[in-house]
Amino acid sequence: MIYTLHLPQSVIENVVKIIGCGDPAFGGAMYGCPRCGKLKSVPFRCHSHFCPACGNKYAMERTTSMSFKLVNTHHRHCVFTIDKNLRKFFLDDRTLLDCLFHAVNRVVSQIFHKQNKSMDLTPGLIMVLHTFGKDLKWDSHIHCLISEGGYGGNGFWRNVSYFNYTYLRNAFRTALLNEMEAEIVAQAGIHDAVTIATNMAGRGTDIKLDDEAREAGGLKIIGTERHESRRIDNQLRGRSGRQGDPGESRFYISLEDDLMRLFGSERLMNVFTALGVEEGEQIEHKMLSSAIEKAQEKIESNNFGIRKNLLEYDQVMN
Repeated sequence: MIYTLHLPQSVIENVVKIIGCGDPAFGGAMYGCPRCGKLKSVPFRCHSHFCPACGNKYAMERTTSMSFKLVNTHHRHCVFTIDKNLRKFFLDDRTLLDCLFHAVNRVVSQIFHKQNKSMDLTPGLIMVLHTFGKDLKWDSHIHCLISEGGYGGNGFWRNVSYFNYTYLRNAFRTALLNEMEAEIVAQAGIHDAVTIATNMAGRGTDIKLDDEAREAGGLKIIGTERHESRRIDNQLRGRSGRQGDPGESRFYISLEDDLMRLFGSERLMNVFTALGVEEGEQIEHKMLSSAIEKAQEKIESNNFGIRKNLLEYDQVMN
């Protein structure tokens, strides 16, 4: 499969330079010896990292300079790839490629923290992004060199010889989805943007409003149901009007939702049935809001009792 992309002008200029690298027809410099008078023509070089001639020189110089900065220890080479069904998102939006670096950094830091919680080790990482595979198909992946150890909070080095590659692979997929999710939620503050997400998506993400969105009234939160926990609802409400920004939140629920059907008041249901409320008609009443909060209180109390009993059983077993 071949992708047709609109290449930037800078890429086209670099390709033209690579084609003419070392060719006297594309110009050069003339040097002369003041003593013997001999002249020598030296063609211009492109100095591109992708040039077969100049790239090798750059790679050798880069390797030499990095060798003085690296710790004298063994490294593990890991390749982090993405699923095929996610590759299209990275092709359409190149800004998401930063999510790959953040996800790898988070996963490697987590695995070092789990093995040495007391020392809080900081590993050494070198990450290189490859956007195309050997068959020139779009296949974004990261080559990562991970040091077999790290420096702790006390400034001493500690070796780490065991790497759980299964955990790295599975945790990278989860971390990448979290990074992409946060990137999408962060763009919800753009004017005319409609973002559909769960009530737990992108928690802790800073949603910044542009000027047009701020003038239009800020971020509008529309909830299609109420969560069992009031804390989750309050977190969803808190996404609008953060840090003094304008915003508004509104929830739409049904009397047939599990929250009201299982824990709501039957008397309330009978009241609205007796009033002859038609199907799909909007109802706004203080009695309804109070019934929702009481239903949430019942569920929270029930969940608290379950956790309390579980803790008591755990203490007995210990």
